[in-house]
Amino acid sequence: MKKIGIITYHRANNVGAVLQNHALQITLRKYCDVETCDVETVDYRNVLIEQSNRIFTKKTLKEYVKLFVQLGSYIKREYCFNCYRKKYLKISEKRYTQKNIFESENEYDFFITGSDQVWNLSLNHFDYNYYLEFVSDADKCRAYAGSFGNFNFDKEALDKAIKLLKRFKYVTVREVSAKDFLERSGISAVTVLDPTLLIDGTLWKRELELKEEKKANYVFVYMVAYTPMLISKAKEYARRNNLSIMVMHYGYKKISGVRNLRAVSPKRFLEYLLNSDIVFSSSFHAICFSILFKKEFVFALDKSKVNNNSRIESLCSRLSLMNREVESVNYEEKISYGQVYEVLNDERKRSLVALMRMVDAKE
Repeated sequence: MKKIGIITYHRANNVGAVLQNHALQITLRKYCDVETCDVETVDYRNVLIEQSNRIFTKKTLKEYVKLFVQLGSYIKREYCFNCYRKKYLKISEKRYTQKNIFESENEYDFFITGSDQVWNLSLNHFDYNYYLEFVSDADKCRAYAGSFGNFNFDKEALDKAIKLLKRFKYVTVREVSAKDFLERSGISAVTVLDPTLLIDGTLWKRELELKEEKKANYVFVYMVAYTPMLISKAKEYARRNNLSIMVMHYGYKKISGVRNLRAVSPKRFLEYLLNSDIVFSSSFHAICFSILFKKEFVFALDKSKVNNNSRIESLCSRLSLMNREVESVNYEEKISYGQVYEVLNDERKRSLVALMRMVDAKE
């Protein structure tokens, strides 16, 4: 039996990170022969990533003050995510750290690193195990929808990343900018969809038994990057259309005039999004699921000098949805999902071919 190990940020208490991991597992199980293929996520734990969203870890005084203000939400959020992982993700029984991750090589026929920003060195604190540095056999190195997020790293760090990626048997990436960067470095790469988009919205509803309400009466906002214009525009839209507003965010300060959502499981996140009248977001994965559920949506880009806008821009450009940007959107012009899905379905087929090619490779 062929055993596949997925390396990703499965432990992050972030809806996008967990849902993309779930999506890749679903897709591999759906299209692989279950009798000859076993798929699981390698329980690799990066201590510094853990510290960024865990309660009982080393923090600064300021971080502890913020934690105290919303301790209840932190505890509930941790519980919700752990329940989701336990119910929906197949994770290796053995836990791995930077000290023993090399031991996993003998457990798997090959590894797939991705999706998510697994190559964002500032996000993973320069942990090259997400580049499969621990794998000695290059034939076991594969990537599905890998993402850098941005390229604001020094030359030495990027040179090491490139050297490791040159060993890979297959490299597929999520953004056009990543493909261009790798090809300039002599690495052949194919752009593919994020795993969440490989699964039809109907299947997501069935897989998670999502509850659908008959009538939408609220605006749903999910803010990851700090984009204050998004909140003001969402409030304006809600006021004009006599709707309430729900804002999912991780800030310690409450946003006035809205219902603040801080301890939300991945499943509940999808239900809030599914049942909303419209979605306002700076989150890539909120955009993905808005498309999957054929929702009206508006997105905002991060104005920071160092940002991760490439994934949103790449997807929306591909699907001709850049006109949904918050500063220029025309609310009267509804999304033509017939046209969107013509492109999406072609991209989905192409992405599945690329994924199956790396899984079924015998050479």
